[in-house]
Amino acid sequence: MRLYFHIPFCHRKCSYCDFYFTTQIKHQSRFVKALYTELDLRKREWQNKAIRSIYFGGGTPSYLKTGYLEEILNHLFQHAKIPVNAEITLEANPEDINPDTLRSWKNAGINRLSIGIQSFDDGILKLLNRNHNSKTAIQSIELARRYGFDNINIDLIFGIPGMTSEHWQKQLETFLQLDIPHLSAYALSIESKTLLQYQIKKNILRLTPDECYERQFKLTRQMLLSEAYLHYEISNYAHPGKEARHNTAYWQGEPYAGFGPAAHSFNGKNLRKFNPPNIHSYMKYMEKHENFEKFEVLKPRELYNEYLITRFRHLVAGVPEAEIARKFPEFFDYFINQARKLAHQGLLKKENGRWLLVEAALFTSDNILTQLIY
Repeated sequence: MRLYFHIPFCHRKCSYCDFYFTTQIKHQSRFVKALYTELDLRKREWQNKAIRSIYFGGGTPSYLKTGYLEEILNHLFQHAKIPVNAEITLEANPEDINPDTLRSWKNAGINRLSIGIQSFDDGILKLLNRNHNSKTAIQSIELARRYGFDNINIDLIFGIPGMTSEHWQKQLETFLQLDIPHLSAYALSIESKTLLQYQIKKNILRLTPDECYERQFKLTRQMLLSEAYLHYEISNYAHPGKEARHNTAYWQGEPYAGFGPAAHSFNGKNLRKFNPPNIHSYMKYMEKHENFEKFEVLKPRELYNEYLITRFRHLVAGVPEAEIARKFPEFFDYFINQARKLAHQGLLKKENGRWLLVEAALFTSDNILTQLIY
């Protein structure tokens, strides 16, 4: 079992972000009480179960008062079976990282930091409306190491309007110089109702051409593979042994329970649950000890499509043919026929019983998926 906590508080709204968040930090105490209530209401899902990983996402979980994080984790350690090697990740922004927070997180049991750097360039950080500069970004990484965090991921974004491949290369060179064990390199997506979308519609910024995205994706892969990083997910690279176990479990269809507004859960079979993205409704429901979740039972076709989407969109390792035959016998012939067509086009290949995207097709996986799903 995996646990996810959506902590919705942020310092400010980034120009590209469409995740659910709030800047109303006055609600932190009330929110944490609601979180405890939800844990109690859903204790059958997690109490006395082996928890293999815990992930605090958001929002900006590092913006939550450190004492609250310690309390939540202490509660979990008391009531669940959490092995000593469990991966416990906190998403953090550079401006929240200081000796006091690092000591508190370490004492609480957090052993992996995912730091939202996004760029080492001050101009780009300003464009993205981030709350830190490049100096703070680098200092936060160095400080985290000094306080015993050796399992660190950073996020970087490519495909930003005006970004050249040469500029992206400099970002990657800085990353490699810092010798960080994990990189999440995301292609910028223009989400609806964001400042970035408005700026592009008004021609304040120009949309990055697809060929620039692809060049920068290929450059990332080339540079990191040459430095012995594993390319184990489409957007993720890691030193051997430093792969993100929690997120990979999502793509492999393992069960997980999500808590907080906008959090999702999956029972590993066919039941998906989710909390609506509204902190005020969430707190009101929890204060009345009422269930806030909505749910959907996935049909065989939906399960088959989701299986392919999560594997091919996120995992470089592809899918085992035998697993398709076992899990989805009614769709197996269709899958094989489509996979062979794509192989004939040079987009898929079969190795050791697994169907994989060829290297040149990794960046265009969405187009290929439309031909595999039913």
